[in-house]
Amino acid sequence: MDWCTIESDPGVFTELMHEIGVKGVQMEEVYEIEALDALKPVYGLIFLFKWTAGPARDCLQDYDPELFFARQRVQNACATQAILSILLNHPDIDVGESLRQFKDFAMPLPASDRGDAIGSCDQIRLAHNSFSRSEFFEFGKTKATDKDDVYHFISYIYFKGFIYELDGLQPGPIQLCASTPDTWLNDVTPVIRDRIGTYSASEIRFNILALVNSRRDAAIKTRAKALSHLSAINAKLSSLGEEVEENIVDFDEDYFGTLPDGVDDLKEELRRKQEELRRAELELVDEEEQHEKWKKENARRKHNYIPLILELLDVLAERGELMGLLQAAKDRKQEEKKKAEAAS
Repeated sequence: MDWCTIESDPGVFTELMHEIGVKGVQMEEVYEIEALDALKPVYGLIFLFKWTAGPARDCLQDYDPELFFARQRVQNACATQAILSILLNHPDIDVGESLRQFKDFAMPLPASDRGDAIGSCDQIRLAHNSFSRSEFFEFGKTKATDKDDVYHFISYIYFKGFIYELDGLQPGPIQLCASTPDTWLNDVTPVIRDRIGTYSASEIRFNILALVNSRRDAAIKTRAKALSHLSAINAKLSSLGEEVEENIVDFDEDYFGTLPDGVDDLKEELRRKQEELRRAELELVDEEEQHEKWKKENARRKHNYIPLILELLDVLAERGELMGLLQAAKDRKQEEKKKAEAAS
């Protein structure tokens, strides 16, 4: 079955991961490559670029058997393969039971067979194709020609002391340079910048996404921790005979043991924790709004508007307005063309 092309968008990639069972992570768009450190921890990067034929790359034939690399065997699957190249190479990510079983099955296979396994996995394919767009007419699929713009996704990861470029169109992984978990983002920055520099100066259509921890989950945890600490402070104040407004609930006893004994110091700590709680709640509101925005945008991407459009065209035709609107559109197009030619 054919795989659709999907948009390089953090909301799309985040929902795709959730649909295949991944938890606790999200995609973040990178606007300035020099600012990658601000996103730490980063599990991997996905780079979108316009693919052009180039010289052969120096790929590894023999590499660490625990490194997951798959040849791309399915057209248009590169976005999902780029995501899997990060997810299946980082032990700290909760990929869910389905992907764990898939990795256990695929790891003993050659790289080309792993690509076939990705194409044959119903859960992965259905999640990917859930972002397909409805078309008015489909007379058959044609492969891209040299005149078409073809875009491709690849991944950059840190794995056991080295930075790797994982590109399913290559025969093997590309080992870029030695690095460390703390410095790999700084080390990969010039690599990506040089990669961009190999293309025409007029080509600006690049996109970088970073796989990071879920901002919403982090805000929820920070909020819960702040509430626990506030309860501990109030419990200590209450034990010293001070009146407190908040109800005392379960709290972190280890934190309780570090609290000062002076009332003034406790009240100062209380103010700090209240401010921490306020920031966490504001961040949580922002993240909830972002996820709701992604949800709505993805719903619009997946919705089939063709019946509505056909119905509107039918109504306009019945009213005798369709040809007039078509001519007005042609006139506007012609006027825009004249203005563009005059400006040039």
